Amino acid sequence: MLVPDVKGSITVGVQITLWLFMSSRPRQVRPGARSTTRKDAVTPKQHISEASSSNRGLMSQTQLLQSLGDTASTSADTVEVLKRFIRDLDIPERRILVMKAINAVTIALGHVQKSGWMSSAPIPPYSQSAVENTILSAEISLTALRVMKPGVNIEKATLNFVGKLLALKLYEAAWHLLPSTKIGICSILHDPQSVGSKELVIPHPQSELSQDPDLILVIVTYLSYEAHALLHKEPRLVTSLFWDMVSAVNFTTGGYILSWLTSPGAQGIADKLLPLCTSLLKAVELKYTVFGEELSVLLRIYAIQCVLSVGSGEEYKWIWKQARNVVKEYIKYKSAASSSFGKIFDKSLMSCVEIAGSRYGTNDLDADPSFQDLLSEWRRLPVKDRDKAVLGFIGAPTTRSTVNPQFSTSNITIRASKLSLCLTGNPQEFGTLIGTWCEDIQKWASNPGIENENDWTNIYNGLEKLRRKFRRTYESSDLEKYAIIVFASFSDVYSRLIKGRVSSRIIPDLVSATIECRIVLSKHLLKHVDAHTYGKSLDQLTTSLHLLEDSHTNKELVATGKFRTLRQCISGALWNLGSSLYQAGHWDHAIPFISEGVMVDRDLLQTESIDDKGEKYLTDQFYQQMPRRMMLLASCYVKLGERLDAYKLYRDALACLLTLIGRPLDTHCRTSSGFSLPTESPFQHLIGLIERITVIGAYELRLSADISVDTLSLPIDLSPISRGTLIEAQISILRHDTRKNYIGSIVQELLKSVEAIYQKGYPIRFARLARYIEV
Repeated sequence: MLVPDVKGSITVGVQITLWLFMSSRPRQVRPGARSTTRKDAVTPKQHISEASSSNRGLMSQTQLLQSLGDTASTSADTVEVLKRFIRDLDIPERRILVMKAINAVTIALGHVQKSGWMSSAPIPPYSQSAVENTILSAEISLTALRVMKPGVNIEKATLNFVGKLLALKLYEAAWHLLPSTKIGICSILHDPQSVGSKELVIPHPQSELSQDPDLILVIVTYLSYEAHALLHKEPRLVTSLFWDMVSAVNFTTGGYILSWLTSPGAQGIADKLLPLCTSLLKAVELKYTVFGEELSVLLRIYAIQCVLSVGSGEEYKWIWKQARNVVKEYIKYKSAASSSFGKIFDKSLMSCVEIAGSRYGTNDLDADPSFQDLLSEWRRLPVKDRDKAVLGFIGAPTTRSTVNPQFSTSNITIRASKLSLCLTGNPQEFGTLIGTWCEDIQKWASNPGIENENDWTNIYNGLEKLRRKFRRTYESSDLEKYAIIVFASFSDVYSRLIKGRVSSRIIPDLVSATIECRIVLSKHLLKHVDAHTYGKSLDQLTTSLHLLEDSHTNKELVATGKFRTLRQCISGALWNLGSSLYQAGHWDHAIPFISEGVMVDRDLLQTESIDDKGEKYLTDQFYQQMPRRMMLLASCYVKLGERLDAYKLYRDALACLLTLIGRPLDTHCRTSSGFSLPTESPFQHLIGLIERITVIGAYELRLSADISVDTLSLPIDLSPISRGTLIEAQISILRHDTRKNYIGSIVQELLKSVEAIYQKGYPIRFARLARYIEV
């Protein structure tokens, strides 16, 4: 028991409360003597304001709030000024000030959290003392507001601050704020006697208040944070507390967190309670090793029960696996359980089943492979005198085995047809069925057990109808949340079908469907706020490229003309995701996507050919986009400060563009009366590329005459007039740029190059070069 700490915290809280109560009483001012010299000699009491505070050497309220809003500037003087304001201001003004102060310190601590600050290794500009002063300011403000305006809102504010302390691993500071919150909660429940109850418990009152969703959210948050803090206490001090919690006779009573989670009032706010429960589960998984073997396994199962009590079908997909891993790990170190612990162990797992059954029913448990895996591990633990009800449920090892469904082809297609009907008729039923079905299909794909070619083809036909219908409808409905699991399942199964004995005539369609699934999956996997998803998204697209290169599928795709089309689709997906990352400011993460797409484009360009009708396979849109993608890749390197790589890419982009538009450029230069480069399509990027190459090469890399575009290696021969026009464009850029240092020699070298081009056969253009003589 941690009674000394709690009582000490309560005593401090009471002292602060009494001090605030006394300071809130109206101040009695003794009347002064009458003055005959001035009528206004006796002035009324002035509140602390901008002018008066400066005269007294204090900071103003605005300055105080600014200091509190920046942890780096919160000092001991800031705390003292806050105390003076709370003491001197009238109650209405004091309430406004402390509410602003609470908001300021909470936001400030959030900034500290985002900076990665840790008490063991403080990161400037946040010193250890500054963070401590911020916490003290929050405690003073919260206590003052609790005296003036008690209720649920002040406890929410306190717990919000406590949550940030826990995130910063300031467990002692968080623990110090929790007792006052418990007092406030018990006061709201009109149950002052519960203040003295042991930790991890807030008894249920005999009133309707216990069903108030807002109050339940506050109570569960408090109990969750208290468990967080206790997990980081000395294990020998808290072992008995956790034993009492995990071995409660009935999880629906007792006032522990699970009893509040399973109360009727909690069901309407399950989505708000779920993050608290998953956070508690993570905290337990990090700290359970400090406890004994038996307590650690029961503590982990208790955290799983909390998640099950507010979880949905999405959580059930992994929570049973978590429970199985807990049991499996325990069995690894414990060959047999004692009779007393075995009954507690069985009771804890049966409670998981009861909680799941109370929310969703137990009819689907036998069809859930994850749950069956849990039963398999459960039966492996020998327990003496196992309860008959438990034995009847889990079965003996010889009578009940792990379900490993082997579906016939008819079952697969029938269930696919049922899901297809649910897409338009009953989307809610689709959500309850699709998770289990996808897991079953993936298991079937790992061991299909069929050899007949017709069976393989029938499976594909049945699944493809569902995939196409889902692809058409999921974006315009609330089924988008199932996109990842559905398309992942289809891509895995279709990859297995490609390796099976499927008919060769459907190979192109099968590969096309697989790549489409992976392209859509890559889009949904990519989350800009989570860098861990970038690699997963890119893997889907690179896997699609490898699938195209597979010798088994390549000949079928080339014969139908889909090979180039699919490569262009993958290239477009790489470009779309890369450009979205670029626009979001993730330039380094955009490079792998765009560079992979550029490589695909180059391969496509090398394999370009003319069909029997004299038409190209690649469209004009492709020719316009390829230089743009190379330019965007170069821009990523510019953003990262890697100028040389950017310069090389810009030159490659210009070479690519000139290869694509070389002939039209020759025609324009011969027929145009002017001497400037064209700007209309398809020449719109030409001037921009020349300018980037010239400026970066001349001013940032100082590459002298090597920047000449005439040194580009091109697969085509440009006409002399086109080459000269391009070099003139470079000279014009340098001549009109205001940064003229170190470029005189570069311009002279460029002039020599263009003079050598114009001397033979272009006298007018040669004479026109005189305007560039003076730089």
